Amino acid sequence: MPSVFIICNPLSDTIVPSEYAQIRKWGVTPGSMNLVEFALIQRIKREGRVLAVTPGGSGANTARGIAWLAKKTGRPLDVYFLGAVGEDAEGETLTRLLQDAGVKPLLGKKKGSQTGTSLVLVTPDHERTMCTYLGACRELRLEDLPEAPIRQADVLYVTGYNWDTPNQREVVHRAAEVARGAGRMICLDVSDPFLVNRYREELLSWIPGRVDLLFGNREELSALTEAREDEAILKKATTLAPTVVMKTGKEGCVIASRGEVIRVPATETCVRDTTGAGDAFAAGFLFALLQGKTLFQCGELANRLAGGIVSVYGCDYSKLLDLGVLESDTRHSSNV
Repeated sequence: MPSVFIICNPLSDTIVPSEYAQIRKWGVTPGSMNLVEFALIQRIKREGRVLAVTPGGSGANTARGIAWLAKKTGRPLDVYFLGAVGEDAEGETLTRLLQDAGVKPLLGKKKGSQTGTSLVLVTPDHERTMCTYLGACRELRLEDLPEAPIRQADVLYVTGYNWDTPNQREVVHRAAEVARGAGRMICLDVSDPFLVNRYREELLSWIPGRVDLLFGNREELSALTEAREDEAILKKATTLAPTVVMKTGKEGCVIASRGEVIRVPATETCVRDTTGAGDAFAAGFLFALLQGKTLFQCGELANRLAGGIVSVYGCDYSKLLDLGVLESDTRHSSNV
């Protein structure tokens, strides 16, 4: 059975409709991911209006999306998710919700720590600002890493958010060693332009020779490569990883691999909330990849799933209608 192993921060996602004036009053940067203290999380919950709560964190959203597609299409696969939570009610709830979604959670429980949470502030223009308290996420350590599922997994998928602590980076580095030793594919989503700017040199030294498939949106890959135009961004990015997938929002995506550039147009959709769009994109791409699809087909499903997620509030796959994912042709090679 195909399988994917994902490492990222498990969070409880809380959707809070907001105005830009409120966001500025709370002292956070609009349109970005802001690491905050727990006191600000509590304040925003008091002063704002909670619309929805879902299991979240970038990698967890991707894990749930892959599991949802597997169930939707009747093509079973194993989705492992590694992270750290607190020994608290929120951690237990998050574990249960991931299991209910079809994910196999491998969550280290950290005594005395609070499970991480992320407030997603959605403005009237449908953009989102994230206020994240990482809590126990930052305590993921090597002893939490089970190596056997990584050796067996077809794909190891990690996010740039793991670079925020030395111990999390150590976990990713070891996981990549195990995956590479077993001949498995390694995928990295660089995750956030501010994160890229903080850890650019570390990423530039780590990616080559390890990462087979690099995900990022235009802004993130521009920050990584210090290039501005798409052609230059992709040219530099493919010197780091053999296959690069650049998300280009309402335009869709561009895939560069082995000298070939593939443009995949986006699907028309009604945008309500962009929370989890990139995570859903990765889920669609990885699921299609595990089914042996071509790169163009991977991009098509990725765009379709991302387009579905932005049409609902929160990264809630259960609210999606049929996205045409029951495609029968699985004979093509992914060419990765």
